[in-house]
Amino acid sequence: MILDKIDYAFDDEVVSKFCYNSSEKYIEVQFEGCYIDGNYVESPYSLIIENWYIAKSKLYGESEYSSLENYLGIFSMILSLEKSHDKLELSVNTVDDKYIELLFEQSKVRVEKSI
Repeated sequence: MILDKIDYAFDDEVVSKFCYNSSEKYIEVQFEGCYIDGNYVESPYSLIIENWYIAKSKLYGESEYSSLENYLGIFSMILSLEKSHDKLELSVNTVDDKYIELLFEQSKVRVEKSI
């Protein structure tokens, strides 16, 4: 399902798989469950972000973004996810306990049930 409006939430869900491919502009984050339209579904789902035009990152609390790779790390949790128009903003905690903010412009965002 391609997301125009986020009807999925991954609150308090620990990431079970993280995949990043820089040359293909592809990030996949898998969870063992998620909220769909406010109801918890205990089944693996993946959040996929791909084909972005611009991607940036910064440490939580910093004022300016830099390149995506500058702060990108393996996600342990997604703390917030907001999509508006052509922008996707994520706040994440990484496995090395950094809090980072990511900004994707003109990206394709979708959620798929995982096998």
